[in-house]
Amino acid sequence: MSKIQYIIISLLLFLSCDEPITNNNFIDEELRPYIESFIEEANRRGVQLNIDDFGAEIVNEISIGGDNTYCGYGWFFYRGTLKKRIEVKNSDNCWQSRTDIERENLVFHELGHALLGRPHLDETFPNESPKSIMCSSDGPNGCNNFNTYHDNELFRSYYLDELFDRGTKAPDFINKDNLVRTVFQEGGGEYYSNWELFIIEDEMNDSEFAFAKDNSDHSVTLTTNGSPSDDMRAIIVKRFELENFNQCDNLKSFMDITAEGITDGFFRVSLSLRERLSDGSLSRIYLNSRRESENGTYNNFVHELYCLSEKTEIVSISFALHSKTPASINIENLNIDLFE
Repeated sequence: MSKIQYIIISLLLFLSCDEPITNNNFIDEELRPYIESFIEEANRRGVQLNIDDFGAEIVNEISIGGDNTYCGYGWFFYRGTLKKRIEVKNSDNCWQSRTDIERENLVFHELGHALLGRPHLDETFPNESPKSIMCSSDGPNGCNNFNTYHDNELFRSYYLDELFDRGTKAPDFINKDNLVRTVFQEGGGEYYSNWELFIIEDEMNDSEFAFAKDNSDHSVTLTTNGSPSDDMRAIIVKRFELENFNQCDNLKSFMDITAEGITDGFFRVSLSLRERLSDGSLSRIYLNSRRESENGTYNNFVHELYCLSEKTEIVSISFALHSKTPASINIENLNIDLFE
């Protein structure tokens, strides 16, 4: 074989390799599967992407500098060039300890910026969950870019449809109104047992967070004497098992809440799904929160979690409180129903 024939054959073999991403820019091998999946999802929806000038890297510090509070960043025009790029911060919280679906949420969000040129979108559904994976972590609702969607295919598909087509209509599952049954109701011993109190960023409890239960009026109360730091808060959590439900059913919680004394703070109601891992621990799949900053009485306060995952074993409802001055929230008549 001549040298010229060898070069031609080698070139043909190189060009025929099954390599979904072929460009001259560096792509980190840990990010490559998510980028290839993104391209596949785009192709399924008739969207063709140009990645001839695209790079993706896991870095110790994001290139934008500053305090690097971001876990990822995507550029449609990187530093004034036509180059498209994403970076993911190589820290435990941002990457190393994240599940596959959490990593996908983050990477797909940044690819939405870099490959689709999409800006942030902070519109929400009636339950305050984001309408788009392109929601902003520092927007008015502070969405979590790691759990915009879980791996329920119906839930995931809506968010990917919207990612590649801004005109996608709201999914049907946000309007389910056929009551199946009540899965949790206030009153009785179950209601008053197994509540947990977590104090965040205040190891000595200088804020004097406290939790009380009142058997006479079936209520729970969370109080504080005030926190100087915006990060200090307390959370009370109640977990219960969920059985006999269908994929993409909804949970809707009803309660009466009285908030008093809140200054430069908030109370927050959250619902989350959890699956039990092999070691017996619980892993959060999806969290949705509704946050309020005004004092007053919220009668029949409603908070809903859309499209349950089939992996769900445990449901958690939690209440958080933060205030710069003495404050309290009182929760009565808590009721959680299942809808299909």
